[in-house]
Amino acid sequence: MPINLALLLAAGCALPATLPAPTTSAAAAPAPVEEWDAYCGRQLDAARSIGERLVRAKREKDVIAYVCTDDKLKTVEALLKVIEARLAELRCTSDEDVLRHHVAVLKVACTRIAELRAEADDCVGMDIGLF
Repeated sequence: MPINLALLLAAGCALPATLPAPTTSAAAAPAPVEEWDAYCGRQLDAARSIGERLVRAKREKDVIAYVCTDDKLKTVEALLKVIEARLAELRCTSDEDVLRHHVAVLKVACTRIAELRAEADDCVGMDIGLF
């Protein structure tokens, strides 16, 4: 997987309040892209955590937890693709409005991934004591 998907598994989503203006120098990469690579890179940890829960539910043959966790993981994977695409587009733009739009999409995607990780933590299967 291209972009820094290996990075995207790092750890929660700490988003910057503001981002520095992109540099116009052709030699240097825009600072926001580098920062967002790092911030969004932390989302892979959420995917890894949910994936581990999915494997555990499958191993324990816990269908309820498996279905719940699988749904969360598929949504996280789709959001990671959105993040990857937006980071690629962020590298190609110097337009301030477009840059702001991509950053807004990245913030929403990172926030949703954090929410999905919390929801996956709440996926309960056979452990609820009804069986």
